[in-house]
Amino acid sequence: MVSAYDTTVEWQAFTGDTIILPVGSTEQHSDYLPLATDVLQINNYAQAIARELGAALLPTQPFGTCMEHSGFRGSFGLTPTTLMNLLHDLAEEAERQNFKFMVVLNGHGGNFSLAPACRDWNRRNRALKIILVAPSEFCPSEVFDRMNFARPEFHAGAYETSLMSYLHPDLVKTTRGIPMADVSHEEFPIAQRDLNTFGVGYLNAGGTVGYPEYASAELGRKMAEGAIARVVPWIKERIERLRVNSNYTGPGGILVRRAVAGDIDSLDRLKAAAGWNQSSDDLEFFLQHYPETLWVAVQNGRVIGSTSAAIYSQQMAWIGMVLVDPAYRQMGVGKKLMEVALAALHEIPQIKLDATPAGKRIYDKLDFKDECLLYRMVRQAGAGVREAVPAGVRPMSATDFEAIVESDSRVFGAARRELLLSVYQRAPHLAWVDTADPAAFSLGRPGALYTQLGPVVAADDESAMRLITAALHSLNGGAAMFDVPATQQRVIAYLEERGFVTTRHNMRMYLGANIKPGEPDKLRAVAGLEFG
Repeated sequence: MVSAYDTTVEWQAFTGDTIILPVGSTEQHSDYLPLATDVLQINNYAQAIARELGAALLPTQPFGTCMEHSGFRGSFGLTPTTLMNLLHDLAEEAERQNFKFMVVLNGHGGNFSLAPACRDWNRRNRALKIILVAPSEFCPSEVFDRMNFARPEFHAGAYETSLMSYLHPDLVKTTRGIPMADVSHEEFPIAQRDLNTFGVGYLNAGGTVGYPEYASAELGRKMAEGAIARVVPWIKERIERLRVNSNYTGPGGILVRRAVAGDIDSLDRLKAAAGWNQSSDDLEFFLQHYPETLWVAVQNGRVIGSTSAAIYSQQMAWIGMVLVDPAYRQMGVGKKLMEVALAALHEIPQIKLDATPAGKRIYDKLDFKDECLLYRMVRQAGAGVREAVPAGVRPMSATDFEAIVESDSRVFGAARRELLLSVYQRAPHLAWVDTADPAAFSLGRPGALYTQLGPVVAADDESAMRLITAALHSLNGGAAMFDVPATQQRVIAYLEERGFVTTRHNMRMYLGANIKPGEPDKLRAVAGLEFG
């Protein structure tokens, strides 16, 4: 840990991401406890907690909100707004210094404005998260229970007097102020909530609200040690929760609805955050051809997730574009999107998808089964030599199209005429056919990061290599990407020779039985994860 007793050099070298801010109050504690009672007690807790957490420790803030102690000279407090602003300013500085968690230790029950200040900060989902906790609330009930007393016990009573007798016995005087009046006969006795209406002096002219006569140093020791033993694990657990998911709202209010044209920019933002390759033309294609099966998850009007399903001839549905805003991950959004998609697709005989490593965990739980591994292979612009067009291939023409659709239907497992036509029309210069086998072809389309080359369909390896070489020639050294089934080792080796590298592996998966396997030996590169 580091504290204000260390130099800036030690703070610069500090590698932790948690900082502790103790907040006390300078106020009367009758005639036997010092004005600094709350400050001294919370400082003791803060030292112990900082050591246990290995955290940075700020000096204890000595002034809180103590308006209820008006009339008792020496009580100096802040307005609720000032305390809120002070917390905000210190949190901003901690955030600038790259702390991730600020633990605010509250040592005074009257610091009620700390709670809304923390909520207001955290709901903005800033980089720094604030955890507000009062260590005194973690005192084991078997050691001390305020509810065991017949009258209120919350100020300068047995609890605070015991703690001070243990921590600073030299500061505890032998007097015990003016005893509280017996209120057992009252139907509605004064309670702590009445401090919103009456000051402490109204409850007891001596400033005591509790039972100091029951205090002891031994009780104070048990309370302090018991509270620390319980509050430290609680703080650690809350920090770990925040490390997993720090979004303040959680999944509250999230709704899945069909996408509309106005969502295109938001979908673009989601795929850009994930580093995916879909272009705006791909998104427009989904909206035009599959408007009923393009969904977005929204919260407070903001698109935070998406999924799509291309339905091919009512025989196969291909799920893709399962994206979740990074700030909303680990909240079940992807699962919710998938549940909506599967419910809408329940009449389609075959449902498939290509899973990223992160997404596969969701699909496994939804009973999808592995079909084949895909190699995501990319080459940056200018990384390869200019390819010559090999003999045995020619540019695709409109008269080839029907044969191409039929060939793709056999190999892929379902007819997807609209997709192939869209891909061809977007990039006819990337479309090639084998002169000896009109069923062998390659297509491609521009992407946000790379030109996606595929599908590539060919009955033999030599035909596949010719088609791939022709497609690379058409790119003229531009950045390119293939998704290649792991079974196509000749294709993978051929691409590696031309400067392509595997950046990740994806898994082709199916739901239920694989009734539409197609002819996978002829599928040399797929159309893309979102299209199959």
